[in-house]
Amino acid sequence: MDRDQRFKKEIEPRIEWLRKEGKYIEAFFFLCAALEQELTKLIELYEEHNARLAGNSGYKLNLQGYRKAKFRVMMLGQLRDYLVIFVGQGPLVKELDYFIKLRNDCVHRILDNSTSALDIEVSRNLNRYYRLLFWLLRRQNKLLRSKIRSQKRKTKSPKMN
Repeated sequence: MDRDQRFKKEIEPRIEWLRKEGKYIEAFFFLCAALEQELTKLIELYEEHNARLAGNSGYKLNLQGYRKAKFRVMMLGQLRDYLVIFVGQGPLVKELDYFIKLRNDCVHRILDNSTSALDIEVSRNLNRYYRLLFWLLRRQNKLLRSKIRSQKRKTKSPKMN
């Protein structure tokens, strides 16, 4: 079972149960894992896209190899910083910054804050979380469509020597 299937089968039902029980901080931790996974997928698509663009100009670019050699596993903040290379500082990154801060508050300052206050903040912002996830998925979809168009062009016009 791959990560997407595991998320659908095991994690999604747990998130829903936690939300129904009013345990928003706990649900948020699982949602952050999903966010990390989708960010990683988006970054991989941007790396492939840029490698394809470089290849069209006769250059080789292996950003994925570089990233994997430099960072075995990237944390949420590192993923954010790396994503900025591809998308710049826009609304997507600002929303991501908000959730990184909220995640850090939940993880690192949980003993300093009231858990009920954190629960309220997380529950109030679940729609923002899902909007952010939608933005990530929409960008993934756009890059995948570009990849498919590129592959179709390559199969239609074989190179002549």
